[in-house]
Amino acid sequence: MQGDDSRPPREDDEPEAEARDEGDLLGWRTGRRRWPRLDVAAGSDRGKGPKNYARPDDRIRDDVCERLEDSDLDVRDVEVSVRDGEVTLEGVVSDRFTKRAVEDIAFTVRGVRDCHNRLRLAPPSDETTSGPAHSGVTRVGVPRT
Repeated sequence: MQGDDSRPPREDDEPEAEARDEGDLLGWRTGRRRWPRLDVAAGSDRGKGPKNYARPDDRIRDDVCERLEDSDLDVRDVEVSVRDGEVTLEGVVSDRFTKRAVEDIAFTVRGVRDCHNRLRLAPPSDETTSGPAHSGVTRVGVPRT
């Protein structure tokens, strides 16, 4: 292409031998990577581990617990167990959003093959069905008699 010859030279156009030094043999500092790129498109073989490799259940459990801890969800009553890459969530949460969000977070952890969501919703407390906003109305919206 003719247009390529007319562009001004850039710093990264210098020969590779000049750009390399002992601390930059792979080209990481200069941006000249000589190894295959790892940021390949979806649907590729990226993330496929060695044959017969399975991520240890303890590491999966730790990652799930850490991600739940870092979330803004109240998961004090949630138990996480992992067997053969299958996560089981048990316990009590306050609402359906939290129940689904906990499951979604578990699925984001590398090595999780399936997730069994056995979380139950906490029974409504008296605070949520009484008070000024709810006076005279039952939980299902039928006026009290």
